[in-house]
Order: sequence, then C-alpha cells, then structure tokens
Amino acid sequence: MPRFGAVVKHSVTLPDKKLWENFLLGDSTSFKLIYERSIYDLLAYGRSFCQDQEVVKDSIHDLFVELHNTRSRLGKTDKILPYLMVILKRILVKKLRKKETNRLLDIERLPFMLDICEDETDSDGDDNFVRLKKALDELTPRQREAIHLKYSAGLSYEELSKVMNLNYQTSRNLIFRAIQKLRVILKENQVVVLLLVSLDRAKRK
Repeated sequence: MPRFGAVVKHSVTLPDKKLWENFLLGDSTSFKLIYERSIYDLLAYGRSFCQDQEVVKDSIHDLFVELHNTRSRLGKTDKILPYLMVILKRILVKKLRKKETNRLLDIERLPFMLDICEDETDSDGDDNFVRLKKALDELTPRQREAIHLKYSAGLSYEELSKVMNLNYQTSRNLIFRAIQKLRVILKENQVVVLLLVSLDRAKRK
C-alpha cells in the first residue's frame, strides 16, 4: 500500500489501460504507479470540496485501500484519474455527511473552491488576481468544478461527464456557460485566458 509522500521511481509511459490491467492482475508496481500518477490531482480535487487536509488525505487513503481490497471485483478502465475521482467524491461526501448535522447532504450543492496561482512576474498581477478570485465566486459550485476538471485536471469532456455524472452535451454546456459568464464579468478575453493559465500553474504548485 503506497504511503503519502512516497516516491516510486519507474517508467511512467505505460498507458492507463495496460497499467490498470496489470494492477487487476495483482502487480504491486502498477498499483504504486497509479498512486504516483494520480495523488496530486486527487489532493487538489479533494481540497476543492473540503478544506480539512486530514479529511482529504484520509479519504484518499481509504480510496486506495478500497482499490487494493476490491481489486478482484473491479471492472476495466482506460482512464484511471476520472475513475478515481468518482470514488474519492463518494468517500468524501460520506465523511462530510457524518460531520454535518444534515445527513442528507446534497452532492449537487457541495461547495467547490478553485485554486488559482498568482503571477508574481506580472506588474498587474495583484489586480488581476483579485479580479479573477471575485469572478470565480460568481460561478456556481458545479461550474467551478467543471472548470477545474477541464482546465486544471485536464480531463476531456467525456471524462468530465463521468466524474460529474452528466451527459456529454450537458458537460459542454456547463463549461461554455461558465466561460461566457467569466467573459461578461471580467469584460476581457485576455483575463479569462490568464485564469486558465493560472489554473494550470496552481495544479503544478
């Protein structure tokens, strides 16, 4: 079982489909590589739902324990990260429901915070950063989640649809409306582009 902070040194060129097949066959190295490839995206995704770092880490730990223990019953996949994100969200929601007085916490209404990276090399960086943060606050949690999955996690529309339990066209519409809303708020396409670049930088922090 991989530990948080563990670094596994081996080839990362193996396609997801083959890596998953090897894991299902009991290959421990593939299991470690799945962890290594996905851990930072899972941490970023989990922190967007829950600010309690320990709850997020515990949820990711539970995710990998579940993978390990149910390996013989798992199906095939050729896209591992979206598959893991679906499981992580389920585990997190379960933990958050236990902490809330309202055990019927609606997954569709979960808060979602986007992490953006301030560009210190830009003389107008401070002003743009504040504008971007305010603009993001105007989006719905679902729009922020979709923006994160598409531009920070780098998922395709098909993958995004699976994680958010949406059909393909709805996922495209969600992104389109979010970008349009940002353009209206920010009044400049250039600042919207800056936002997307900031999301990518935040992923790599």
